[in-house]
Amino acid sequence: MTEDKIGSNIRKIRLEKGMTLKELGEKAELSISYLSMLERGLCSLSLATLQNIAEALDVNKSELTIPAPDPENGLVRSYQRPSIKLEGSTLIYNYLVDDKYTPRKFNPIKVTILPSHSIIPTVPYKHGGEEFIYVLEGTLTLILDKQSYSLSEGDSTHYNSSIPHEWLNYTDRLVVVLAINSYPHADYYGDKTE
Repeated sequence: MTEDKIGSNIRKIRLEKGMTLKELGEKAELSISYLSMLERGLCSLSLATLQNIAEALDVNKSELTIPAPDPENGLVRSYQRPSIKLEGSTLIYNYLVDDKYTPRKFNPIKVTILPSHSIIPTVPYKHGGEEFIYVLEGTLTLILDKQSYSLSEGDSTHYNSSIPHEWLNYTDRLVVVLAINSYPHADYYGDKTE
């Protein structure tokens, strides 16, 4: 990443945190004029200065130097992928395509399913489109229209996503699956079954 882009990232994060140049300068022990020039890409910075600014902004250095995903080509680096774990869920979603990249007709997701040492009551999920699942690690229990299937590492399946389904892990190991959903973008969140 070029220094002018690092500078604009610093400015963006500073403004998001509601900090003035003066406040950032005091925390990072840098002059206001230097920071102003840096944010406009008019001067260079050392690794030590970058570290001081990151600490003053309370962010990791990588947040100042890693470029945002490119919405034109859909390229997402491994360090740019957002992960989401909903409260009370055993599923961790790692999105493989940036939402800013449109249009697209499918949504690939790497899902990690935490071990469940008891049968947790769950609600089957359904949404528009189709779903392909490939088990990367562990043994997945797939409930599809109230029927249970055990899928091991290397197994795959494909089904209509409007059929109520759920993914469970009754083992002591993590289960990791690659899921590819195809559906109209507007149907992404689907409906829970009653």
